[in-house]
Amino acid sequence: MVYMVFTGISTVFLVRGFFGPPMLNDEDEAFAMIDKLVSAHGVKPTKFYLVPPMDIDLAPGLEYFAPDAKLVLASPLRAKRFPGSTCSRT
Repeated sequence: MVYMVFTGISTVFLVRGFFGPPMLNDEDEAFAMIDKLVSAHGVKPTKFYLVPPMDIDLAPGLEYFAPDAKLVLASPLRAKRFPGSTCSRT
């Protein structure tokens, strides 16, 4: 019985030690960055541009983190860019 308790407890610590920090996929990383942006003081994003060929379903995450924001599946036009904003393509 002591052996069962010991292996039950040590298995949890071994598995946590082996895998280390959690691995994030592209969607998790994108949602973390959106959360950080929405949580920043003085920032209220209204549009998120998803530049092709990026293929991530951001709609459910935007409904949670920024329900008023729109998702646009195209590169922003130069005339629509705001000063200080960034875009992956120019």
